[in-house]
Amino acid sequence: MACFQVTFTNLGLRVSVEEGVSLLTAAWMAGINMRSDCKGHGVCGKCKVIISELVTTPHGQYNHRFFSQMEILQGWRLACEVMVHSDLDVIVPKISRDMGALVRKTYTDRIAELKPFIKRFYFEIPPFESNHGTGMWERCSLELAAKYGLTGIRIASTAMIRLSNLAGRTPPPLEAFVDRHRQVICIRRRRERPMLGLAVDIGTTSIAVYLGDLDHNCILAADSVLNPQIVYGDDVLSRISLIEEEPEMLNTLQNDVIQVVNSMISHMTNIIGSSPDDIMDITVVGNTTMHHLFLGLNPVALGKYPFVPTVKTAQYVPAALLGLNVNPGAQVYMFPVFSAYVGADTIGVRIAEPDEEEKRKLIIDIGTNGELIINNNNKSFCTSCATGPAFEGAQIRFGMRAAPGAIEKVSITSDSWDVMYETIPPPGLTKDDAPKAIGICGSGIISAIAEMLKAKIIRVDGSFYKNKKHPRLRKENKSEKYEFILCYAGDCDLDEDLTICQNDIRAIQLGKAALLASAQIMLDHAGLKEPDEIILAGAFGSYVDIDDALTIGMLPQCPRNKIRAVGNAAGDGARLALFNWDFREQAQETEKHTEFIALSKLPGFQDAFIRAVNFPSPYN
Repeated sequence: MACFQVTFTNLGLRVSVEEGVSLLTAAWMAGINMRSDCKGHGVCGKCKVIISELVTTPHGQYNHRFFSQMEILQGWRLACEVMVHSDLDVIVPKISRDMGALVRKTYTDRIAELKPFIKRFYFEIPPFESNHGTGMWERCSLELAAKYGLTGIRIASTAMIRLSNLAGRTPPPLEAFVDRHRQVICIRRRRERPMLGLAVDIGTTSIAVYLGDLDHNCILAADSVLNPQIVYGDDVLSRISLIEEEPEMLNTLQNDVIQVVNSMISHMTNIIGSSPDDIMDITVVGNTTMHHLFLGLNPVALGKYPFVPTVKTAQYVPAALLGLNVNPGAQVYMFPVFSAYVGADTIGVRIAEPDEEEKRKLIIDIGTNGELIINNNNKSFCTSCATGPAFEGAQIRFGMRAAPGAIEKVSITSDSWDVMYETIPPPGLTKDDAPKAIGICGSGIISAIAEMLKAKIIRVDGSFYKNKKHPRLRKENKSEKYEFILCYAGDCDLDEDLTICQNDIRAIQLGKAALLASAQIMLDHAGLKEPDEIILAGAFGSYVDIDDALTIGMLPQCPRNKIRAVGNAAGDGARLALFNWDFREQAQETEKHTEFIALSKLPGFQDAFIRAVNFPSPYN
């Protein structure tokens, strides 16, 4: 097959590709983080490029949606629509490049009594003599029973193999690691190092890992990175669809996560001067799709009615079976899940924010899916709703992940419509060093719409006040719809004005309506008019301004001082279960006694959704 050279002229990169490969794939092969929220299906319009050779060449069907006729004649194309059939010189504008999301999964100082699932015991055994009549393991078990009262214990096969390397006439001082199931997972030469544990939160977008000292009840190191699976789709349905089309990709998606976790393990243990072999226990949370992919379970049934998980209950899985670089005898505690779309991460949040007497909490984890759980009178209900990717910057014209240069906070003066905004600075820098805007992330788009409501730029139904005359308010190119200029091209790091358009507003309306309607349905099931407290969990819930969320009507009625963000509470739940095994029992009880509410089966949900689409009225 013929090969052609694709030169990305403004980036100084060149790649050789086979004929028929898409230009988007060629860009990825060249190491360019080309944006493509729809992963090459032509519907997001984010992979814009300029190709002078294609000025007079036919183009794909989706280009008309995103470019004017003049732009098409100038060579503007979607990279996913261009198949390489000749050498090409390509310009990739900044707006099309993914600068990489900031992973902002911090943890809170939640203290739990130290009751680890694994305990360490130091012991020695006397030298062996001839005709001793016993084996190495039998001698060890006798010593553990005599010194610590450990009777009826059994040894794991991985521990037995390791013990064989220590057999001999005079064994060294030993340490045994025994789990709550009375299984010896490791016997090794005694070391003067902490016994370690690992808590892992696998999100659709990012992965957070916490390395804990199980002797002293503290976190020694933490790390977080983008989930490498994100190249296969921003949402779980994209990854499920990929595996349905290409079943062999299941192993690829599992290995991608295992490898990145192993890399973080090596990095963190190296920092503290320890070894991965010292990690004796692991707890894992994640949504149900991430849970299945981590275990190598086929997730296709999660994406089809009746949406059946392979397993709901908590599981202990040998770390060695998954390929984790930890002690070979370590077990991975996989949190239970509620349903196909309410996962172990929600249970993690629930145990991190437990019931309090007479306090009825509504917990909301906001992302591409909204996951909600509420309790009242010893009853607990949970549900999920498809809020769409707009809250994470996807399907917004200038939307992007929370990366340096993304607008995350907006202020608009009511009289002059002057716009001030804050962008996310690069890691380690302050707001004073924040770069010019290159796009807007989820918290930024909500902030902008809230300010547009208050400044009477848009009505409660989401439409623009078209009769108002202002340079920032104009018609979209090739459309009778209007848009608002948030940042002029000369003031941002783009080649065009950064705007909020009518479709952006509609996407946020649909997302917030799904969330609000779901919350109202949950309150009805719990027999409540309003909750005593609203807990916002997850990265998005932590960074969205609560006042902005109330302004656009994302949340049900609740006193402002009773609404709070709790950060990465799912990861906190994993950490609590690592240091205190009682929390594992709580997780299992929570799964057992929480009723899942299927919104699609409720006749009142559609009416509630329609009522929730409009913004609240005080500003118009």
